[in-house]
Amino acid sequence: MTGNDTIDGFFSILRNRLRKSGIAYVESHEKGMIKFVIHHNMGKKWSFFYKTQHERMLKNLGQAATLDFTANTLIINVVTG
Repeated sequence: MTGNDTIDGFFSILRNRLRKSGIAYVESHEKGMIKFVIHHNMGKKWSFFYKTQHERMLKNLGQAATLDFTANTLIINVVTG
């Protein structure tokens, strides 16, 4: 969407999509790790879909990451540096 195929472009798009959708999230930066906790209240199927979608995007960027989900939460941990 931005023409910027980098991890910064990924996070920029993610933040904008979440804000425009009204989905609550918390972002934290710690010792070589960026963590997003996304709380959506749309159920486990949506969590699984969103996890799969973002795993593929991060893999295509060659970015090391772990993703986990619950019925109403998606957690994205991205290794930086």
